[in-house]
Amino acid sequence: MANDRFFIGLDGFEELFNELNSMGYKGEKATARALRAGGQVFLELAKSGVNFSNRNSDKHLRDSMAVSYVKIGDGGEKYVSVGTYLGNGNYRNKVYWGHMVEGGHWIVNKRKVRGYVAARPFMQPAFDKGKDKATEVMADIVFKAMGI
Repeated sequence: MANDRFFIGLDGFEELFNELNSMGYKGEKATARALRAGGQVFLELAKSGVNFSNRNSDKHLRDSMAVSYVKIGDGGEKYVSVGTYLGNGNYRNKVYWGHMVEGGHWIVNKRKVRGYVAARPFMQPAFDKGKDKATEVMADIVFKAMGI
């Protein structure tokens, strides 16, 4: 089953973000702008990998995906989330099935296995295709903010 969390660990970005944060409000805004711009790259690629269902509902996976605002992790690192998960068991537009599309799932009815729905990954391919472009977009914003 596919991992539902992807992290970009890039050498040097952490130091650049720390330097930006030491610049005060302007630096913090540039950090947030860079993180969200990087997340936007992944979002567009992920949306292009999801089929749009024809059911009459406001709960479509592709429409429910978005880039979160900047969050702060347990270790103090800043990050953004891409997808439908909002945290604390909440999902955007109540669309909770993104991980099942990404990794596949069993169909169980009355404790009896009825079949298996194959995985149709969209986040992992978006990550694989977009990490270089996201790095480039983020670096441009960071370097511009620092005057480099």
